[in-house]
Amino acid sequence: MTKKIIFLIVILNIFTLFSYSQIDSLLSEKSEISLLTFSKGVGPENVWGHSGIRINDPESGVDIVFNYGTYMFDEPNFIMKFLRGKLKYYLSIDNFKVILRYYNYFKRSIYEQKLNLTYKEKNKLYASLLENAKDENKYYLYDFFNDNCSTRPRAMIENSIDGELIYPENKTNLTFRKLLDWQIPYDYWLNFGIDLIIGNKADKVTTPRETCFLPQKLSDNLNSVIIESDTGSITKEKPLVIEEKFITKYDYNEKALPYIFRPLGVFTILFMLELLLFYFSYNSGKILFRWYDYLWFSGVLLGGILITFLWFFTDHNATKQNYNILVLNILYFVFFLKASTFKYLATSVISVILFIFLVGNRFIPQEFNMAVLPIAGILLLKSVKYNLFSKTIFKK
Repeated sequence: MTKKIIFLIVILNIFTLFSYSQIDSLLSEKSEISLLTFSKGVGPENVWGHSGIRINDPESGVDIVFNYGTYMFDEPNFIMKFLRGKLKYYLSIDNFKVILRYYNYFKRSIYEQKLNLTYKEKNKLYASLLENAKDENKYYLYDFFNDNCSTRPRAMIENSIDGELIYPENKTNLTFRKLLDWQIPYDYWLNFGIDLIIGNKADKVTTPRETCFLPQKLSDNLNSVIIESDTGSITKEKPLVIEEKFITKYDYNEKALPYIFRPLGVFTILFMLELLLFYFSYNSGKILFRWYDYLWFSGVLLGGILITFLWFFTDHNATKQNYNILVLNILYFVFFLKASTFKYLATSVISVILFIFLVGNRFIPQEFNMAVLPIAGILLLKSVKYNLFSKTIFKK
């Protein structure tokens, strides 16, 4: 499979170079411009789908796709740049036939919406895309909600119109977070992980235009978008999309995990186990399975470091103001210290914070994944066990 992927990439590069040689600054009257929406695929990087703008001009032989959101895995310090929001994404130009072969290979659907543009608007959009694709212009810093492979095509289309795009009215009041849930309804663990690292900015109610940060929502909205233009005293309206079709169509089969294997199910079971451990520790007069407790403290400490890093030391807007830090935070390092007044006070503070979170999380300006509640319950039992009871009923 790896050899086939490498072969596809090589062919892609060859065809792309060939297509560059055919690119002209002007399109013919017979040219067509479409929005392509690529369905979700396997893997965290593919579940969001993808958008591209297709330029098809049969007279000049140009049939290319402009793809925003391209990046290189061999970029120096790739992981750190990605985590810090410093990784540069870019606009690439790819031959449509190779794109078609690539998505057919991975069995991902391609949905095409032909845009209702005038000849002048087509060339304006085409010229803007070519200008964007120049080496000095093609790189940009990716923003998951506001500047990605879907919002960029939306903006390019908007800027090419001699008039204004009128989006449908907002009747759903969906937030960014709920839209993410909608996109990955059966990826429970991915959804849980995303909910842990994104902050309360994800709970902003979106406008129809803002929902277009997801490729599928961009596609859905464009079907209802109207181009409104003024000609003297007359206002004219026309639909943005005049034709739509599946170029390729594949079923994406998703299966729901049984409840006990979902985050909420797993951590609920672990919470019940924690109640038993607390009870038997109380009856035996000593803390049982300390290694298990410290495994938890280590994991929570690492989670707290990640949340703190993404909030304060990165350019990711989506990870700011993340109140999951009330549950996962760096205070858990105190459990690795020797007994002292400081440790006692710190573990007391942790217990109080967890209790307040469990009682009053509905009043915190952020929507939390339900699986965080049993996690907070587990940590509260552990912190109370090591704090309040350590000097009374448990042996040192």
